[in-house]
Amino acid sequence: MRLFRKPRYIIIWIDPWGDTFHIHCEGRATARHLIRSGVEQGLVVRTIPLDR
Repeated sequence: MRLFRKPRYIIIWIDPWGDTFHIHCEGRATARHLIRSGVEQGLVVRTIPLDR
């Protein structure tokens, strides 16, 4: 039995042409990595936490 669950997020990347990419991930470090890589590519990044 796990006492602690990793937080889950949906990361949304929006490119300059309006296309969106939804990524489901688990863990704060993974979310941070996806946010950083999206920003480095020039994408608009939105984050939705799922465990509220």
